[in-house]
Amino acid sequence: MALGTKGKIAIAVVGLGLVGAMAVAALGVVGVVGGAGGLYYYTNQRQEAAMAERLQAEEQAVQEREQAERDAQAREAQELADLQKALPGGLEVVPVNDEPAVVEPVAKVEPTPSASKDEKLAIAEPKKAAEPKKSAEPVKASEPTKVEATKTAGAGSMARVKASGADVALVGDGGRFAVPASVPEGKYSIEATFPGEQPVKVGSVRVPASGEVKISCNSNLGLCKSESN
Repeated sequence: MALGTKGKIAIAVVGLGLVGAMAVAALGVVGVVGGAGGLYYYTNQRQEAAMAERLQAEEQAVQEREQAERDAQAREAQELADLQKALPGGLEVVPVNDEPAVVEPVAKVEPTPSASKDEKLAIAEPKKAAEPKKSAEPVKASEPTKVEATKTAGAGSMARVKASGADVALVGDGGRFAVPASVPEGKYSIEATFPGEQPVKVGSVRVPASGEVKISCNSNLGLCKSESN
């Protein structure tokens, strides 16, 4: 079927549109590629510039260090020259000998003459150690003695004191009383002697003017307590 003039025109327009679109797409691809290439080139240039700056800084640091060493050597040489001028006879520089020191052989020591027989015996026989002194035997505690109370405050001013669990004595201003005993009224320290031990003070008790006082002692706890009747 033959196309009319309008149909041919339409086909030509469509063809031109497709060509234009393809051209635009190609330009876009070219732009993207060109942009990526430009970015890569820019980045590469920055890296090269940074590396060049770093190398330059390192070279400058080396030069400064070498210059500092040369300055130090110059100062030392100047100080040495000034010191030579200051001394009356000048300063003589003595070279340091780096050679190892020679070790002189040690002379052989001749043995001393042998000791006489008496000296040998004196050396051979060790001195006897001093015998340890015998320690003094512990002094045994004197057994409490019974003291009869003096009735100074009348017949009704004494109380009967008994004890159990240990040997007990009451010590106060009125004297020392070995229990059991009749003890005058007052305050006394309780002195207890537990089996196999020395007398110790384990408290105090107040003795009334009359009645009976019982003192009970516990050897395990080392304590005594009193009860009045």
